[in-house]
Amino acid sequence: MTGETPHSAVAKRVRRHVTGREHLFFAVVQPGFEATCLEEFNFLCIGSNRRALHGGVEFTGRLDQCYRANIECRTATRILMRVAEFRARRFSKLRDLAGRLPWELYLSPGTPVSFNVSSRGSRLYHTGRIETEFRRAISARPGMPGPGPAFDESPDKRGNHGVFVRFDDDLCTVSIDSTGEALYRRGSKIRTVEAPLRETTAAGILLEAGIRECRTFADPMCGSGTFSLEAGLIALNIPPGLFRSFAFEAWPSYGAQSRAHLVKSLSGKIKPPQEAGMLFHCSDRDENAAAMARANLEEAGLNGVIVPRRADFFTELLPLAPETPALLALNPPFGKRLSTGREALAMYRKLGEALRGPFNSWGFAVIAPGGEYETALGLPYEKKIMFSHGGISAAVLIRRAVRHGKNSA
Repeated sequence: MTGETPHSAVAKRVRRHVTGREHLFFAVVQPGFEATCLEEFNFLCIGSNRRALHGGVEFTGRLDQCYRANIECRTATRILMRVAEFRARRFSKLRDLAGRLPWELYLSPGTPVSFNVSSRGSRLYHTGRIETEFRRAISARPGMPGPGPAFDESPDKRGNHGVFVRFDDDLCTVSIDSTGEALYRRGSKIRTVEAPLRETTAAGILLEAGIRECRTFADPMCGSGTFSLEAGLIALNIPPGLFRSFAFEAWPSYGAQSRAHLVKSLSGKIKPPQEAGMLFHCSDRDENAAAMARANLEEAGLNGVIVPRRADFFTELLPLAPETPALLALNPPFGKRLSTGREALAMYRKLGEALRGPFNSWGFAVIAPGGEYETALGLPYEKKIMFSHGGISAAVLIRRAVRHGKNSA
């Protein structure tokens, strides 16, 4: 007898098969921003074999690269670790193959397990039955120490293991969620306006618009301050997930020392406010919105860098020379935030006039919820990205902040 306990045997297998080798990961991204996320991964040098796919970015790496992706990436929604891929056309086959997976290497006993199941073009289309087979497979796994994991109905609940199962045709892809609460929940936004822009989408828009190269940033319809918050984090090099928790902390393979070393390294690269290298203008004509933005920016530690104020973009011109190289980000009110569609279109026409007039030398990123709004703006742009915003099909029109060599980094 070796004296080795079942727990120590599992721990050894975890070190050999999970901690000690590379894995395939998938960063889930808001559709439309896959190329943006890939460019960000390349910029951050996270993982290897990086490539953009529909709905995200695939990359390989060890667990520390997974930690980095969660902590540093501004544009991804969540990071999944691929654990298996197989074909199944019958539930008996699915039951057999799911039961062979070494769940004890990925799930900790006592931690609730949630499922996210989808099926497209597969003979196994009943997602409830698919989930049931996976529940049985996990509960019956002989090598799972202790009483076995419980199951929970909330796939995004803090502290859960998330198992993602995707059937595409008859190909089943099984992944473990490393993120937990979605990455757009930075943990610093305490108040929001109606139809808020997700932080990950705002960051993607700013990166596409050249935020890292600009020296002046204006957010004159700030709402709850999402654009300003993301611009401030980028300017000070603050990783968006530095101070939040993640699902990977409950993995049997989690290395707290590796995480601590990473956090220490990233914290040392944060710039003090006086070295932001960017001038910020954040305002809204609604005092309640400006107050909301102030509270959110203070919670994020940016109150000494960005000070939202009450001001009307159309009547109080920004205190900057027109030729100043700058980036203007706008998420104008539309839909329920204005009384009528006619009022919204009139505002978009007025906005287009301003951007063709006093601010025609500026870079811009303007969200438009449909073709008629784009027509009302009447702006020449360099890039257009379609995405879903609050359940509405929208586009962001972009002219980069770096133009004619005026504002090189």
